[in-house]
Amino acid sequence: MRNRRKIRYRITAAALISSILGMSMAGSVLAGPPAVAADEALYVNLDHYGNRVDSSVVKGISLNGLRTFTDYGNYKDVTNMSNYAEPVINGDSVTWQLPENSKERFYYECQLDNDEVVLPWDFDVSYKLNGIPKEAKDLVHANGLVEMEVHCIPNKNAREYYRNNMLLQVATMVNMEDVNAVEAPGSQTQALGTYKVVIFAAVPGEEKTFHIGISTTDFESMGLIMMMIPGTLDQMSEITDIKEVKDTVGDSTDKLLDGMNEILDTLDRISGGMNVAQAGLEDLQKARAGFDASKDEITANADNSLDSLEAVNEKISQLAPDINTNKQSLDEINTRINAIVKTLRSSGNDFFDLAGKLSDLEDSLGDLRNDLNSSNRDEILDHLQVVDDKLEEISEILQNILQTAGGMPAELDEEDLAEQQETLNDLLEETYGILDDLESVAGSDAVDRLRSQLDAMNGNGLGDAASLSKLAAAAKALLPVVSGLQGLVSDLERTLSGVRLNDGLESSRDAAGEIGSIMGRIEMLIGDINDLNRTVNEDKAGFDLMLDDMAASLDQMSSGTSQLITLLRSVQNTAKANRSAVENGTKQTLDGLIDILEKAADTSGTSGKLKDANEDLRTSVKEELDKIEDDTNLLEMDPSRSMISFTSDKNPSPASIQVILRTEEISEEDVNTNAVDIEPAAQNVGLWQRIVNVFVKIWDTVTGFFKK
Repeated sequence: MRNRRKIRYRITAAALISSILGMSMAGSVLAGPPAVAADEALYVNLDHYGNRVDSSVVKGISLNGLRTFTDYGNYKDVTNMSNYAEPVINGDSVTWQLPENSKERFYYECQLDNDEVVLPWDFDVSYKLNGIPKEAKDLVHANGLVEMEVHCIPNKNAREYYRNNMLLQVATMVNMEDVNAVEAPGSQTQALGTYKVVIFAAVPGEEKTFHIGISTTDFESMGLIMMMIPGTLDQMSEITDIKEVKDTVGDSTDKLLDGMNEILDTLDRISGGMNVAQAGLEDLQKARAGFDASKDEITANADNSLDSLEAVNEKISQLAPDINTNKQSLDEINTRINAIVKTLRSSGNDFFDLAGKLSDLEDSLGDLRNDLNSSNRDEILDHLQVVDDKLEEISEILQNILQTAGGMPAELDEEDLAEQQETLNDLLEETYGILDDLESVAGSDAVDRLRSQLDAMNGNGLGDAASLSKLAAAAKALLPVVSGLQGLVSDLERTLSGVRLNDGLESSRDAAGEIGSIMGRIEMLIGDINDLNRTVNEDKAGFDLMLDDMAASLDQMSSGTSQLITLLRSVQNTAKANRSAVENGTKQTLDGLIDILEKAADTSGTSGKLKDANEDLRTSVKEELDKIEDDTNLLEMDPSRSMISFTSDKNPSPASIQVILRTEEISEEDVNTNAVDIEPAAQNVGLWQRIVNVFVKIWDTVTGFFKK
């Protein structure tokens, strides 16, 4: 009976582990050049209490047409599970050279030291019978409540990939034929024939304690199976988005609460201002009462002030025509000045060029005069050509100057300028008097800006006479310079013509004398031109623009005064007509504002409570968000990361990885034999038996957890 039950027990267990492994071993092969793909399964045998007994890794290789490959790892022993090929081991490298007729799927087992791979969890398993701690061997055929407790402790020394990406499953099966009830809080339980399957789960980095209570009359246990697999399902990819949302929520909460605290701080500062404003309104209420008592006297004074303003406005109105007349005369002078300035500025570059050209001509004439005195015919002809070229350049410049000076007036009358300046001074004096009258009515603040503007206009108007005088002198000097140049060019051409007619030799001394005289005239013209250039480059004063500004300012002042009178009249009439309504409305408004500020100041103290509530909220949000990260590594999962080989970083990323651990069974036979081997070592058998074992070994990969 017992043997039959064990057979059913093992078949059911094999079906369970096969279904779980079938899901966890699924992997994908990336596209690329042909290469072997490895599935790594790490098997760890534990004692009853979760301590390691031995470890091995089984690697299933998809050859993809290749027959040679190299694996890396520090192995105690390597066993071929598929054929007779022997590996070549060199340090940490294991090279396989497989026969050409090998199957495309190749398996081999590698024995490891227990500390070779650091797993992401350690386990502590304990047992109780009827609430009393017991050793595992004392629970065989126990009658009562048997409790198994599995404490899963995250291992910070494990590699970062394993800590953050491996999911944990802890499972066992209970034969319900000898069991009254099973309690496993937080587990998923499924019926499988006469067995009940109990499965617990934990996310990366999570510390968990799983409790299983079994009420039985004849206790036996297949042991506990722990499985670790990477989270690579499509749904897991959303975890990265969740982490980003978590970070965003944390940052946004901080910004929101910081902003609210700033508002509350502002309210605290406003509270003090409210108290001050309340006191000010109360003083204003007292002032209103005093104003009401003196309203008749104020009205009378306002009438007198308005009369004075009307008198000032009348003076301004009378002064305006004189300003306009003066402005017209100045406009005429301005037009003439503009014509002169335009001519001088347009001809400025020509005069600069002319001075240089005349200097060059003077030098060339000197050379020609020396040649004439020495009667050197060839040199005379050469220098004569040079002088002709210089003279042609000067003639072109002179023509440009004559065209530019065609529209320039002959002179600028300084007497007209002096007369206009005197008229302007008179207007300014009268305007200052008007401002004095206006100040006695409207106060100094109202006219200070106007007086400053008038002072600026006065200064500009008196400072331009010297510049205008220089401008007039330049205009007088311009035309004689041009006339002198014309005569000089004419005389020089006549002299040179005589030299050409005599072939440069006859009467050469007379020609040399005339050239010497012309050179003296050139020297004088160069001096006049240089003086004219200096005059042209001096800036003329812009008093005409200043006069326009002054006239406009006076017009604005007159218009503004009229508007002020109209406004004050309107205010006075409105005040007389609505005196009672204004008095009552002002009183009610002040009373209402005082009441509002009193209440606002009283409630402003609540800002401190709101700030405390904000900090409580910030702390709560931070604690909840931190709890997600501190308790688990779930948000650190990255399903897109490549898997890492258990045995060496030199190995390419495996197609799949998994860790399978199993504790010892609690049964009479297992306690006596102490058999817990998940992946038993291959026996030294005959040839035919070894061929059979190739296939049996693959099945044992799944069912070996429960094999004796």
